[in-house]
This record gives sequence, C-alpha cells and structure tokens, in this order.
Amino acid sequence: MLISNDLLEKLVAFKEYGTLAKAAEKLLVTQPTLTRSMQQLEDELGVKLFNRTVNRISLTATGELAAKRAKQLLEDNELFVQSIQNFSAQTSSLNVSSTIPAPLIWLKLIAEKDFKNSPLLLTDKEIKNNLMAFQSDIVISTKEIFSDNISSIFLGKEHLKVLIDENSPLAQKKSVTFKDLKDCSFLVYDQIGIWKNIIEKNIPSANFMYQSSLENLDTISSSTNFIVFRSNLTVEKNYHNSNDAKRILVPIEDDVASIECYGNYLNYNEARVMPFIKGFIAKWPRE
Repeated sequence: MLISNDLLEKLVAFKEYGTLAKAAEKLLVTQPTLTRSMQQLEDELGVKLFNRTVNRISLTATGELAAKRAKQLLEDNELFVQSIQNFSAQTSSLNVSSTIPAPLIWLKLIAEKDFKNSPLLLTDKEIKNNLMAFQSDIVISTKEIFSDNISSIFLGKEHLKVLIDENSPLAQKKSVTFKDLKDCSFLVYDQIGIWKNIIEKNIPSANFMYQSSLENLDTISSSTNFIVFRSNLTVEKNYHNSNDAKRILVPIEDDVASIECYGNYLNYNEARVMPFIKGFIAKWPRE
C-alpha cells in the first residue's frame, strides 16, 4: 500500500496546527477538502486516526503515531531527493563545512586543492544528515561521529589565544587564564560555535561585543584597544589587520581553552577525501 505525500502532509499539518481551520489555512485548501482528505487517509489505512465530536476533532493515539511517522517519511523523502541531486552535482572540488569557523579560515590560507565551503556553521545534530545528503564531502567538528556510514579522523587541536593591547599589564605575561581576563572587554565574531559557550561560561563578568562579520570586527578593532580572540588557526600573518601590530598575542593556559577537531566523511567517499584530509593534518599548526 502506498500513501500519497499529499495525505501525509495534510496529517502532519493538522498535528502541527491543532485544528482543521488552521491547517487548511496553512495548506491553502478549504476546510471541507481537508476533512475529506483525513477521512480518505483513515479509509486507506483501515484504522481510526481521529476522535470526532460535534465541535472538535483530535488525534487518537494511533493518529499521533501516524503523524509522527508521516513527518519522518516526508523528511526522509526530501533527504532522498536532495542527496541524489547533490551527488549528481558533485565536481572535482570538495565541499567542506564546519561547526566552528577557524578551520575554514585557516584552510583558505593553506589549501592546495580547490574546495568550496559553506558560510553557515552546522550544529552537531546537522552533521550526519548533511553528509548523507551529499551537501558536504567533509564536515569539521569538535566531536567524533560514531556511525556505520561515517568515519571521523582527528585533525588537531585549536588553542585559544588573545590579542591584548601592548600597554596592558596582561600583555607582559607569557600566558593568561580566563580568571585573568575577568571584567575585560572583547570584540568577538558571533559565529564561533562551541567557543561562545566556553568564553561566556569561563569569563562571565566580561563584556563581549559580538560582530556579525569578520570584516566589521577588524574595522572596529583597528580603531580600538578591545581584546580580540585568535587561535593557532587564525594567527597567520595574512589574517592580521593593521592594528594587530599594537597588540601582543598571549595564549590562554586553561585546559578548556583547547578543543579537539575532527574531520568527518562518508565511508563511501574515503578515497576522494583522504588525500585532502592528510594534507590538512600535515600542515595543522601545533602551537
């Protein structure tokens, strides 16, 4: 038995919006049309999906399960279409995504092979679907992925550092702790993934001025003395702005100021991505 996507979409809409009127409005159909579709779905399945009273219709326990499974089927169908289209569109260049920005920033400086990268960071929950849909060939993350279809390889660690005004007493230290940085003001790129939670948790009294682009951050940084975060992946001279010469780069010594980075890829794609990943690992800055 095959149930049409149209009927499944209408069931999911009813579950999401709670009433026939709201679901019909969202789907751009009349309420009687939606009512007939729900009755058709019950007839095709041969089960009762709805409790009906004079003034109200609601899902039965079976209906709740059907709506949940229908939503999953529709998502799987969309993933199927995307994965086939993305696979067909693959070129010689690799698509690389990440859950943190620094590896992509650094990769642009050292990559010897053409690659494309997504400007949007992924969440950990999005990694598997992103790879399975062939949206990315490699996803860089701070966690190892455990899956029958996906392999993870350790790339290296990102170590957090700070650029401090040369006249600040903190700039004279060989290293600082998060405690040393309390009450300080920072310019911070707002798309930094897990680092955002780390700095806010460990320097709760700090003043973080988040910027939506690296260009805006560098523009403001060049005319102020605010502290700026860097790491072993973003201290290449090409990435410095003109005001960096007036700051001293100081590492943060706390253990939580270092995170592990992994490259994740489909097992199917191993032969294609491994030369690129091995080159990435060989050049990974250790300090």
